[in-house]
Amino acid sequence: MSVLLKYLLAAKSRPISRYGKLLSSIVFSLVALSLGMRSAHAEGSRTLYPNSAPPGSINPSRANLEWRNDSYGSLVKRRTLLKVYANAGENILLGSSAVGVGSGDILVYNPNRISGKVGQETIPTTPDFKCSSQSGKGVISSRKQELAGPLSISGAGNSNSYKPCYYSAPSTGVYNVVFYGPKGDGFAVDVNNSIPGDVSLIDTKNFDTNQNTSVAAWDVTVRSSDQTSTSDINGRLFAYYYALNTGNNGRPLYFPIYPVTTDGYQYRITLRGTDPYGFLIYGNQVGFFDSDGKSSLYHDITSGSDQISSPDAGTSLASPQYPTFLNPLDTTVLSSLEIYGTNGNYIATGIPSIPITPSVSSISFTGTAGGNNSVVSTGGTFSFNSSTTGNYEIIISRGTDFDPTNTQNATLRGVISTAGSQSITWNGKDNSSKAPFPPNPNYAVQIKVHAGEYHFPLLDAENNYYGGPTTELLNATNPLVPFGNTTGFYDDRGYTTIGGNPVGTPGSALCGTKPPTAFFSDPIKGFDTLSNQRLYGQSSGGSVGGVCNGSFGDKKGLDLWTFFPSSAANTLLNIIDAAYNISGTLYLDKNTDKTFNNSEPTLPANITLKLIDPSNNSLIQTTHTDTNGNYTFTSVASKNYQVQVDTADTHIPAGDTLETPNNVPVTVNGSNITNINFGFIPPAGKPKLLLVKRITAITRVNIDTYVDDHNTTSTDDHDKNWPTPLDSGSGISSYLRGAINNTIVRPGDDIEYTIYFLSTGTQDATKVNICDLIPANTTFVPTTFNTQTTTDGGIPGTDKGIALALGSISPTVYLTNVNDPPDRGRFYPANDPATPPYCKANTNGAVEVNITRSSDFPNLPAATASGTPTNSYGFIRFHVKVK
Repeated sequence: MSVLLKYLLAAKSRPISRYGKLLSSIVFSLVALSLGMRSAHAEGSRTLYPNSAPPGSINPSRANLEWRNDSYGSLVKRRTLLKVYANAGENILLGSSAVGVGSGDILVYNPNRISGKVGQETIPTTPDFKCSSQSGKGVISSRKQELAGPLSISGAGNSNSYKPCYYSAPSTGVYNVVFYGPKGDGFAVDVNNSIPGDVSLIDTKNFDTNQNTSVAAWDVTVRSSDQTSTSDINGRLFAYYYALNTGNNGRPLYFPIYPVTTDGYQYRITLRGTDPYGFLIYGNQVGFFDSDGKSSLYHDITSGSDQISSPDAGTSLASPQYPTFLNPLDTTVLSSLEIYGTNGNYIATGIPSIPITPSVSSISFTGTAGGNNSVVSTGGTFSFNSSTTGNYEIIISRGTDFDPTNTQNATLRGVISTAGSQSITWNGKDNSSKAPFPPNPNYAVQIKVHAGEYHFPLLDAENNYYGGPTTELLNATNPLVPFGNTTGFYDDRGYTTIGGNPVGTPGSALCGTKPPTAFFSDPIKGFDTLSNQRLYGQSSGGSVGGVCNGSFGDKKGLDLWTFFPSSAANTLLNIIDAAYNISGTLYLDKNTDKTFNNSEPTLPANITLKLIDPSNNSLIQTTHTDTNGNYTFTSVASKNYQVQVDTADTHIPAGDTLETPNNVPVTVNGSNITNINFGFIPPAGKPKLLLVKRITAITRVNIDTYVDDHNTTSTDDHDKNWPTPLDSGSGISSYLRGAINNTIVRPGDDIEYTIYFLSTGTQDATKVNICDLIPANTTFVPTTFNTQTTTDGGIPGTDKGIALALGSISPTVYLTNVNDPPDRGRFYPANDPATPPYCKANTNGAVEVNITRSSDFPNLPAATASGTPTNSYGFIRFHVKVK
C-alpha cells in the first residue's frame, strides 16, 4: 500500500506492502504560475526530477517508469504508453537507463498503429522502430547525462549529454513510445524495494537489472529535421496514464503534470510530497461511477482489497480519459489529441485551443400529472439546452439551499456527451434514495453545466499527511469563489448509492484512522487546494489489515475534483398528493339531443383535447382520441380544470361541427371524472334509401343469378356502395342475388321475395319503414320461419313469416306477423284498416318492417364505401304461395 506524505519523515522506513497504488490526476494551472515552477527542459525523467529540488521539499525521491502486464483491477494495465507529437521530418530522440541492459529497449509505433480502450490497448508485435537497432545509442548511464539530455544526432552538444537513438517521423501525427525495463515485455514483476528511488541516481541499481520491469531514467526529445540541432521542442510528450513505482514507502514525490480536458481546459497538478509507492497517475471526467454504472458518484469508494478490485455497493472505477503532459503543452498538438469516453472508448480526435464556456438555456420540467406537476414518487423529466459537452448538475431544493449533498434535496448528475438538447429523468426521491419529495407547490430547481470537469482518483493511498496535491486552472478564470483557479472538492462521508445501498454511515466520515478534520469540502464553494484541509492519515505506516483498521485512505478510492461552472438556470416544479383521470367521448349527435348514447357513431382517432388551468389559462396537458373517439387525461390532481377540444384539428371529419359547449368546466375532488363528452353534428344533408326487389327462390329452390334490371331507368342496383364483390356477368353486386320475374310458375308454387336496401345519402336515414304489397294471385305464407329461434322480441309462439338481415348475406333476425313491439315486423291482411298509408292500396295483404327503432337502432347510417359501415345495408324476406 502507499503512504501519501507531503514530506519524508521516515526515509528509512520499511515498505508497508508489496502492492502498488492507483493515483489519478486532477486539474491544474499552466500559465502564470504562482507555485514557483522551474523552467522545463526537454521531456522525460529530467523534467520530473530537475537539478534543483522544489522549494520546501524534503528528501525528494524518484518514481521509475513501469511496463508490466498485470493490471490495477481489470481497468488499466500497469504500463506507461507514452505518446509524442511530431511533424513529418522532425526527429524523435530517445534514451533510457535500461537500453542495453538485459531486454531493455525503446520501441516506437507510427500514428494509428495502436488502438483499443485506454489502459487496455492492443500493442502490435512489430514496432516501426527499436532503439536497439542503432548500436551503442540511447544509453543514459549517469545523472549528468539525464540532466544534459541528448547530443545532436550528428554528435554535437554538451559533453555531458548522452548519445541518443533517433527516429525520423515519416508523417505528422502522434507516435507511441514504449520503454522496456531489463525484463522486457510480458512480465508482472513486483519490484519491491529493489528500486532505489533516488533523484541523484547514485545507486547503481538505477542502471542494472534491478530495474526489472521499470526504467529509472528516460528521455523523449523532439527536435527539428536538422540533425545538428540541439534545440528541444517541448510540450509534445504526454500519456493518458502513467504507471510509476518508487520501490518503497517514505519516498515522497514533488513534480507537476499538465492535463487537458476534452473541452480545452488546461490544468496543472502538483504533487506536494505524495508518497504512493507503486501507483498510477490519470484523470477523467467522473472519478468513480455510482451503482448504475453511468452516473458520477462524487464520493469515495471502499473495497476489501488493496487493488480496489470489487468496490462496495456496486460502485466502480472509471477509465482514464485525459491526455496529461509533462510540460505546458504545445498548442499545435491539440488538434491531434484523441478524445475518449468515460468507458475508455475512442470518440473523436481534436481538442479546442480555447476552452468552451458553458451555458444553460430553455430549462423546463415535465411532470407525470401534466405541465410541471408530478404525483408523489413519480418524478418527471428535466429538459434544457447545453452549449457544450461536459457534466450536468440538477438540484431540486426542498428548502432554501442548493447543497448537492443535502439528503433532503435531490441531485441529478451525469455526463453530457453531445451539446444541445438534453433530457434527464428524475425518480421523485431525495438524495437519501428512500424518501419521496412530499406534496408542495413551487419547489425550486437549479441546473448548471460543468465544463472542464477533472477528477483525480487516489486509490489505496493510506495517508495524506500534509494535504496535497495542489490543482490550478491555467487558461481561464474560474468563477468559483472565493478560491477561483485553485478550487477543489471532495466528500469523504458515507452515502447511499442510486441503488439504495449504503456505503459507510451516510453523513459521517468513512471508517479508518484519522480521517480529515473536515469530512468534506464546502459543497458549493469547494476548498483551496493550496491548503492542507484534506490532510488525513498518519506520518508513516497505515495498512494493518482489515477494511477499517488502517489509515483513512487504506483500501479506498478517494476522489478529488474541480470544474468550470455555467451560470445557474432556474425553474419550479409542483408535487401533488394523488392522481386521477378525466375521460369522455367525441361523438356524432345523430338525434341532436346533446347526449351520447352507444348507438351513435364516434369521431376518429388523433383529435387533440387540452386540459386547461382556468386560473391562469395555462395548458396543463394534452391528449388525443383513440379509434373509438375516447380520450383520457391521466395523473390529474384534485383542482378545477377546463376540458377543451381543438376544433381546428384536421382529424375532425370535414363539415362536422361541435354542437355541445367547449371549454367544459371540471372539478376533480378525490375521484376520477368520466363522461365529459363532446357532441358534433354532421354537415347538412339528405338521407337516401335504395331498394332492389328480387325473386330469390321458387318452391324452396334458390335462384343464384344476378340480373341487371334493364326494364327501368333506375340504377339502384349499380350503386358503388353495395357490398362487393361484383358479379362478372351482370356487373352488379353479388349481394343482389335473384331474378326479376319468372313466367314459369304453377299453382301451389312457393315464391320467396327479397327486398334489398342500402342507405346511401349524405345523412343517416331515420324512421325507416319498408312496406311491400303481396302480389295478386298469391297468398302470404305466415309460417315460413317458425322453426327459426332468433326472434326480435315478439310474443313467443307467434307465427314468424318475415326475415330481416342487417349487414349480412343471411337473415339476422326473424319477425312475427302481428303487432307485438319491440318486434319490428307485421303482416296486414287485405283491406286491413290499420294498414299504414305509405303502403297504399292493400287489396291482397302487405308486409311491413320497421328497420329502425329508438331502443337500439335509431339510424340507418349512410354508406361511405362498399359495404361500409356494415349496418348501412340489408334485406327483408317473405314467402307467398301461388293460387
